[in-house]
Amino acid sequence: MVSSQVSEQRRRAAAFESAAAPAARTFAADQGEVWAEIGRREARAGRQSATSALHELYEADQHDAGPLADAFPPPDVATGLAVAVGGRLVALELFDHPATLAASWPRLVEAAVSAHLDHRRAVAAGIAPAAAHRHPDAGALGRMIERAVAALDGAPVGPSIGEGFDLRPAGPKIAGSALVREGRVIHAELFRVTA
Repeated sequence: MVSSQVSEQRRRAAAFESAAAPAARTFAADQGEVWAEIGRREARAGRQSATSALHELYEADQHDAGPLADAFPPPDVATGLAVAVGGRLVALELFDHPATLAASWPRLVEAAVSAHLDHRRAVAAGIAPAAAHRHPDAGALGRMIERAVAALDGAPVGPSIGEGFDLRPAGPKIAGSALVREGRVIHAELFRVTA
């Protein structure tokens, strides 16, 4: 089943890259929900920004996040990073090469630390339940990958800002995007969704 879905995605990718490709789809976010989530995170952090910019929250968490990013350099041969918060696997970042991951590593670790700090604030405020366990169960990574593969069927494909194209898988408990160039995934990010 997995190989047929991957083959279908490759066929669709080739069609997109060809001159006969259908009109590209656009990808849009619910900007109102983005601002609302930033506002909720600011409230939990006890901060208010004039611009409600997420990067300002990251900068505020830099005191805790920066040293952790420095303390955990990327493993030499790693091409991905799994992120767990509150005992649940919440994100998976995959890259085509260890050097590509290494270039993004500080930003990824700092974002993971910021998510962890936000979760702790939500638990302290009574908004989120405390984790029943500290680490994800052994099958969490496999389930996330299975959901992502299943979400490839019918996933929107559109032009990338630069080279290649974007693929946007979404399905039950999973959402993500992938940058694909010349039939190769350069970067994929997958997120657990609860809605």
